[in-house]
Amino acid sequence: MVPSTVLSLLANPVYLGQRVWNRKNDRGGKNPPDEWVVAPDAHPAIIDEETWLAAQAQLSTRKVKR
Repeated sequence: MVPSTVLSLLANPVYLGQRVWNRKNDRGGKNPPDEWVVAPDAHPAIIDEETWLAAQAQLSTRKVKR
């Protein structure tokens, strides 16, 4: 796996048991997170919420290289 694949897996709320809709608008642009539709407990979670939040905290401290 390449690093971008790992990062996308870590940032995907599906592993927390959530389903998210409305991330993109009709023109293909991104909608702000406050417009997303989130269905919590849509299916069994693969990881627990504590682990998920710890991973998100680690991700938020990383610098983006571009």
